[in-house]
Amino acid sequence: MRHCGLARARRRVPAAGGERARRRTPGAGCAHTARGLGHTEKLKKQGDFAAVLARGRAWSAYTVRLIVTPNHRPRSRCGFITSKRLGNAVTRNRVRRRLRESVRAHYPHVRPGLDLVFIARPAAAAASFRELDRHVCTALRRARLLPPHYRPRQASGASAQPRAERDREKTTRAAE
Repeated sequence: MRHCGLARARRRVPAAGGERARRRTPGAGCAHTARGLGHTEKLKKQGDFAAVLARGRAWSAYTVRLIVTPNHRPRSRCGFITSKRLGNAVTRNRVRRRLRESVRAHYPHVRPGLDLVFIARPAAAAASFRELDRHVCTALRRARLLPPHYRPRQASGASAQPRAERDREKTTRAAE
C-alpha cells in the first residue's frame, strides 16, 4: 500500500518501459485517501459549524440529529459533533469514527452543495454500527438528501461487523 506523504510524493518513480521518470502526485494510489471523506468534504472551522447550527434545518433519528444548510459549493461538506454527554474520549471517538464511516458509505449519493452536521445523541454510545448506519440513512432520507431509488448496501459477513463488536461478542460468548 502506498502512502500519500509529501516526502514519498517527491520521490521519483521510474516509468514503465524505461521512459523518463514521472512524479507521483500526493494522494495518488493511497488507500485511505480514496476511501475516506476528503479534505474538501469535511467541515473543520468553528465558524462553519456555527453557521450550520444557527441557520440550518434539522431532522432526527434515534441516535443522530442531522442539521443541513446550503453552502453554494460544488460539493457537500460533513461535520460531526460528539458531546461529553456521550461518555469519555474513547467512547466519543468510537462514535465519531462510526458516524464518519456510515456517512462515507452514503456520501456519493447525497445531493451536492450542502453543509451537513451530524450530532450524536447519548443513545449513539450504546448503539451498534448497524443501528447507527440505519439511523444515519433514515436522517438523510427524512431530509430528502438521498435519491428516491437509493438502497443502502446490505452489510453481511464477518467483515461488515466492526472489529470491536466482534471482539465484544467473543468475550461474552467465552464468559457464558
